[in-house]
Parts: sequence; C-alpha cells; structure tokens
Amino acid sequence: MSAGEIEKLTPLIVQATRDFRANPRDLVAVERLQTIGREWASKVHVLSGAVDEIVTPWSAAASKLALAATSGDAEELKKQVEYFLTESILRCCIRQRQFPSLTLSSYLKP
Repeated sequence: MSAGEIEKLTPLIVQATRDFRANPRDLVAVERLQTIGREWASKVHVLSGAVDEIVTPWSAAASKLALAATSGDAEELKKQVEYFLTESILRCCIRQRQFPSLTLSSYLKP
C-alpha cells in the first residue's frame, strides 16, 4: 500500500461523485461511487495506521524534550537530549533490521 495508490484512486472517486451528482437515481453510478469510496477509505485507513506507527513513538520523546527546553533546567535538557538521541539510534537500528534494503540514500532519492 502506498500513497500513490490513493493518488490513483482520487480522480476516480471525484469522477464517480460527479456522475452520481449528475444523476442520483442511476444505480450504476451509486454502486460505482460506493465501491470506489470503500476502496479509497480502506487505503486511507491503512496509510493512516502506517503514519501513526511512525509518528506516535516519537511524540512522547519530542514532548519531553520540548518541555525540558522551555523549563530552563540545563541538566534536564541534557538528559532529554541524550534520551532522544539514544531512542533515535535504537529506532533506526530496529528499522534497519526490519527493512535491510533501506539506506540513507533511499530516503534522499527524489
């Protein structure tokens, strides 16, 4: 599943919506809109889950780091920076084990 699949479905759902609006009693148009809508919604749901899986673990550490940065407590800030960097390295190592073909250059490709 990729964002590209959603991008491919978007014009289809837009056209299905236009067809339905032009003739709301056309059962074929209704069924087409429902079918494409379900497929699009399913793919968005999967993509949302993948994004959440990536973002959620970082949010707690980033929040703690932001609080430490605004607290004025240099020791707490140092502690949170070290924690954040350690977590970052560990997460990268885990991802590398899960997806050995991923490299820094694969992230930098346009």
